[in-house]
Amino acid sequence: MNSRNDKKRKHCGGAEKIRALNKKKLALDAEKCLKINNMFKHLKPVCETMPDETDTKRAVGVSDKPQFENVGPHMPDETDAKSAVSAFYIPQFENGSPSCSRDDFNYSRDSNNEHMFKRPKSNEIKHFFEFHKIQDFNKTEQQPFNYKKTFFRPDGSLRYWLTYNENKKYFFCSVCLAFAKSNDESKFISGMNDFKHLYCRINDHENSKNHYYCVDTYMMHTKEKSIDVLLFKNQLTKRMQEVEHRRMIFQRIVDVIKLIGKRGLSSRGAYESAKDLANPNVSHGNFLDILLLLAKYDAPLDEHIKLVIKKASDNKTPGRSQNVTLLSKTSANYVIKSISILIKKQISEDIKMSGMYSIQIDTSQDVSVSDICSVIVRYVSSTYKSGVEPAIHERALSFLNPKKTTGQALCDLISNNLSNNSIDVKKCIGSSTDGASNMIGQYNGFSKWLEKESPKQLHVWCYAHCLNLVIIEATGVSTPAISLFGLLNSCAAFFRDSHKRMDLWRNLSSDSRVLNLIGQTRWWSKDAALKKMFGSFNEPSHSLYITVIKIFSIISSNNEDFNNDCRCTAMSLLQSLTKFETILTAQLYLKIFQRTTPLSKYLQTDGMFILQAQQMVSSTLEFLKKEARNFEDILKAGKNFVKWANDLIENEDEINNLIPDNLPNVRIRKKKTLFGENHNETVTETAIDLFKFNVHNTAMDTVICKLEQRFAKHAEICSDFTCLDPRQFSKPLPTTALFKLSKVLGLENTSILREEFLDFTKKWDKLKLNLPEVYASYRSDEENELPELDIEYLQENEFEQNLCKTNKRCLNCFLCCFNVLFKYRLYVKAYSNLFLAYMYILTLSCTQVGCEKSFSTLSFIKNRLRNRLSMENLDAWMLMHLNKDILETLTYENIIEEVIKHSSVFKKMLVV
Repeated sequence: MNSRNDKKRKHCGGAEKIRALNKKKLALDAEKCLKINNMFKHLKPVCETMPDETDTKRAVGVSDKPQFENVGPHMPDETDAKSAVSAFYIPQFENGSPSCSRDDFNYSRDSNNEHMFKRPKSNEIKHFFEFHKIQDFNKTEQQPFNYKKTFFRPDGSLRYWLTYNENKKYFFCSVCLAFAKSNDESKFISGMNDFKHLYCRINDHENSKNHYYCVDTYMMHTKEKSIDVLLFKNQLTKRMQEVEHRRMIFQRIVDVIKLIGKRGLSSRGAYESAKDLANPNVSHGNFLDILLLLAKYDAPLDEHIKLVIKKASDNKTPGRSQNVTLLSKTSANYVIKSISILIKKQISEDIKMSGMYSIQIDTSQDVSVSDICSVIVRYVSSTYKSGVEPAIHERALSFLNPKKTTGQALCDLISNNLSNNSIDVKKCIGSSTDGASNMIGQYNGFSKWLEKESPKQLHVWCYAHCLNLVIIEATGVSTPAISLFGLLNSCAAFFRDSHKRMDLWRNLSSDSRVLNLIGQTRWWSKDAALKKMFGSFNEPSHSLYITVIKIFSIISSNNEDFNNDCRCTAMSLLQSLTKFETILTAQLYLKIFQRTTPLSKYLQTDGMFILQAQQMVSSTLEFLKKEARNFEDILKAGKNFVKWANDLIENEDEINNLIPDNLPNVRIRKKKTLFGENHNETVTETAIDLFKFNVHNTAMDTVICKLEQRFAKHAEICSDFTCLDPRQFSKPLPTTALFKLSKVLGLENTSILREEFLDFTKKWDKLKLNLPEVYASYRSDEENELPELDIEYLQENEFEQNLCKTNKRCLNCFLCCFNVLFKYRLYVKAYSNLFLAYMYILTLSCTQVGCEKSFSTLSFIKNRLRNRLSMENLDAWMLMHLNKDILETLTYENIIEEVIKHSSVFKKMLVV
């Protein structure tokens, strides 16, 4: 019985038999393998390939037999040996991989570059040591240490491993920064600033075990004898080539996305799968179609696309395969998101350097019936970058989808958005809105809530919107005015409603122009429609009036090609156009638009200053007040127009009637005479007098009154701005001048700004001179003492820069004053407060036209074919289109670095 149980115990199961069999096979395979001791017989020992190892160790800071003070025995234990081996894993790069070129990293020889004093990545080590050591012996007198005792050993040899951060006053060990383990802690890795015990700490670190291991790793790294190179050199080289190839493909993808973003094109298509790329007869979308076009002339891209198509065709399972093609919408979205982040970072950095900014916001409904809030920031960029002159920028920062449009909700939305982009809301000095009740409400408006976040901010009602409201009120103040602009819109709509009428227009008109519709959002539409119909004020030669009259006459008399309704409409429009009242009203508004239209166009320009806008408004007001009762010029212009039109009508057979040159007599209303009233009272007013009082004077008074009301709010601070205008430097400064501006800037002593300004005005004539002008002034006094200079060459190559948007500096504007203060570094101490005053003027927004322009971009980026574009992608596409200059400065490496933050798969594919 026992023997049977023993036999049962000795019986083995099938799984155990398989394990035993596999173990035997593994032992047999192990006997056939090359022993690791014999693997490197063909290589020379490390000691033989490293001549002068002692000198190398001394160079980086280790003696032949390092003395580990207070750290135990000389030989490292097993744990230390493992630590040393783990520190050897340093990937090597050869043949100039694009992922490790000097331009790819943020290293510069400037010792203030903080990136130089952080642990480098594995692919940055080579260039890390190209910039270290940093030991500037020219500034030794300014440093709080003895450079001889610090950088030199007692025997006089130099400590090459020691590097110094002059900006933060820290010492680092460049070797330990590069090769120490991630959990190693040392003052010379994080930064050593204990100057009291500096020399002892340097000696202790130089003789420490960790430093010794890092030096060994450094020597093996320089000789390419590290473990990873010896074991996996071929694999590393192959992987490096694969990464290089993927980065080449990725660069082309980035360029295509940049192109689509700049042009505002759509990117998606109906057939985007990898299998469909082989079919040229279907729509893949702009993104893939452009890549397919480039592949015809680009071998690496063509090879990559063919490989993607082959893998997709070989995949028999339905759905997406696990292969990352770099061509999918997901890959494109990573790039789009990264570009958006980098653009916002650049804007944020510029604002931080500037120190102040203003915002413009507006909301609008897009084609998908979603409310979009546009956020534009205005600032003076490059203020502290050497060699770059100041420039005013109005940048699109974000496009948001507000859930509520109350003043508080919008303020919270904007504040959170600014904080998310690392922009301090308290540095906002002004805001500009369209004047809606939720924006300028006295108690709950956006400006009131923003004032709580930034107490010094100044709200400006958009000057362009204010002027547009003035024009709307002026053109609706009388019945003839309403009839005139309604007539112009009806004439344009009459021709656009039928291709027959447009064909007749093209056949009879030698001019390629057509009549304009009057839109609600186009501020220039009324002026454009009026000028096309009646020409300029008192200059009708370029008008389409005769052509319109001729076509209306033909249509009204033609009963074959046009139906009765069309003929009736043409006859009605013809009768209205040939009235003298219509012509007089047109001449009246042509004269008004003669001044308001240039003002409106100027208020829509980029980089405009609030003082210049206020001065343009004042100039327009002065002209309108001067011409407010000059009806004779209007009447004369109307009669000249009628004479010009009748002369041309006489030569036209299709037109039967001439235009009258006078208003029809108005019936005199006779009131019932009551007891005691004078029967001899008579009304002597003619039709011309009634038109003058009821139409002309009313329109002019409305324009003048509304302009004064809407643009008088900021008169006080604008008067301070006027004092800072170089054209006013010769005039005496009022006693109360610059008080309001000093208060806004937060200056406790208002006299400081006045003193700096008065001193600056006295020296302005000399400060604004460039080198050739200064030289010329010396030549006039000392003709024979100075050598000759090629003044023409200097002006052409050094001093003719694009300032004030002209080929030459005007030297009579705020930007020129600001530039002089910046160029000669007068903002540091001499005129620091005056510099802030000029920056404040340049930064303050007086319009929010940038938002209106961004909505024009929105209308074709998010159209009916792309109405499901996500808010995140919409924001990115809008930023790319509106900030093209920043988009062009983004490098491939910056985009790759941002992409790999969001995807570990891309990190494995694009980084060695």
